[in-house]
Amino acid sequence: MEMPLPLSVLDADIESYREYTRILCTYRNTLAPISKLPTEVMGYIFLLYQRGIQGPDVDLYEATSTDHPKRPRDYGMPLEWIKLGHVSYHWRAMALSLTPLWTHISLKNLQWVDEMISTRSRGCDLVFRDAVDSYEDIESSSTFLAHCLPRLREIDLAVFHTLRYVFHPETVLDATAAPHLSCLRLACTPAPNDATDHDILAKLLSRTAVLRVLEIDFPLKWHSPSLSDITHLKVSHGSHIKAPSPSELFDALSCMEHLQVLHLVGDALPVRPDEPPKVFSNLERQRPYLPAMLTLILNGSIDSLYFFLENVDIPQTAQIRLKSSRCPERADVPYVSMIVSRIKQMYWPSRYASQPGFPIHSLDISFSNEDLLSHDALRRLRAHILRLKAWDAAPSTGVQASLMNDPTYAVDNLIDLELPWWPHNTPARSICQDAPSLLSDICYTLPCKSLTALSFRVRDDTNITNLFTVSDTFFLDVFGPQTELRSFYTNPPVLQSLLLNMSPPTTIAANAIPQRRMTAESPPTILFPHLRLLHVTNNFRSCLSEQAFCTGLYARARSHMRLDTLSIPRLLDPDGPYSSVAVLSQQVTNLVQRAR
Repeated sequence: MEMPLPLSVLDADIESYREYTRILCTYRNTLAPISKLPTEVMGYIFLLYQRGIQGPDVDLYEATSTDHPKRPRDYGMPLEWIKLGHVSYHWRAMALSLTPLWTHISLKNLQWVDEMISTRSRGCDLVFRDAVDSYEDIESSSTFLAHCLPRLREIDLAVFHTLRYVFHPETVLDATAAPHLSCLRLACTPAPNDATDHDILAKLLSRTAVLRVLEIDFPLKWHSPSLSDITHLKVSHGSHIKAPSPSELFDALSCMEHLQVLHLVGDALPVRPDEPPKVFSNLERQRPYLPAMLTLILNGSIDSLYFFLENVDIPQTAQIRLKSSRCPERADVPYVSMIVSRIKQMYWPSRYASQPGFPIHSLDISFSNEDLLSHDALRRLRAHILRLKAWDAAPSTGVQASLMNDPTYAVDNLIDLELPWWPHNTPARSICQDAPSLLSDICYTLPCKSLTALSFRVRDDTNITNLFTVSDTFFLDVFGPQTELRSFYTNPPVLQSLLLNMSPPTTIAANAIPQRRMTAESPPTILFPHLRLLHVTNNFRSCLSEQAFCTGLYARARSHMRLDTLSIPRLLDPDGPYSSVAVLSQQVTNLVQRAR
């Protein structure tokens, strides 16, 4: 008699058959037309299409102007996704049976609202997203909130008036609670000295039990006890509204132990009470610590950015994104260097003190200039801009079209700075009077000597390139030889200064490249000895000769440092054995010519 198989063997066989069935189903769905996909797959596609039109449930990363915050969503066609149910009878049946599809309410299509609330949503929690820009919208929105506030899971409301027109304290807030409300996004137009909206928001917060996401564009009562469980908080408003006091804001942050994302824009940032600002001291002080912080996003004046960082502490794994759209008030204060010094103390106080090197593997630095508002927002000034991104691991873009994983296109960076350091009309006595001194301050503060990817660009115009008249040994002093560097992304102004040190100096003709090395200097160590990818953004001929470029690449190839890939814009030269394309192809393994 045959002995029965053990249960473990049977379970393993069943699991293997399930896995095989899953593989077959996936393969079938890949080959099947969209109309024949299973119901669960079609339902997921319907939901993704709906979210693509209406926007994600939580969106704190949209591009935001400092003085005029912009709504990231289009409220004009919130029910455009209903057309999915009009394709065929089969799709209509699937759409009607998919309950989450009918929980997103907008009053722009009143003929659908009653049926969606009473029948198709089947009693599930609702999401209300709309723009209130007329008196008819005000009346219908107020009536809807009075009846459906207990069922709302999310409110995303843009009111082109004050909140009291929609949230009537007598009819909405006094007699109605919001036990399921977890996300509240409000954009309104408050009067500068009117506290009504603040009181309405405070009363609404007091009637919520599970609120986790809060986004507003008017001042917040920071002492509200309802903020203690918030995980995502965004506050933005312009200079017409008074900024919060430092003690009020920092005391409130000390109670937000669950806060994961904090986004402050404009005058939502506190202002330093004492002037002028002092360089950060190493002396310990009592700062609020945000233990759950994942992302800190600040957009305001550069002095307020530094003041905020000076008075908070976050985990070493949190992302920092800083942006300033105004020129600094005091040109004689090195705000950027001070901010970088403070970031270093926040991230690496002692954790890596005993380790050689630094846990930054990829770095993206660019210098340019833009027209920015003055610190008082009364005029526009031409200012120099520093953009700096740093990764504590190799950036993973996951997109093939990202120019061979150029760090510029990666979004998982640990540090992201976009800061002005001085305007064009600043006197020469400014502390940060040129780009090299600022770059050396940053690189010495954050010693990044073991990079695997480096992106370094300087805007190719007279105003900014004149600041970069340096000897070629400057880069060796600042960056070091970078023996681990594999990928380098640059543009012609930087390449012109780097080319001497990127190639063995003994094999380069004396007249091939403009000489900038001082006579008393010894031949420098070769930069980037293990470089495999060189990506040049613009046409290299704008700053250096073709002979110099080819000679440098030839010297690297002769010294067993041949590049695997050279990526340049397409050269408009005729074909032939002596064309630029043919000459460059002989110096590198793979020549990539990108479309102009």
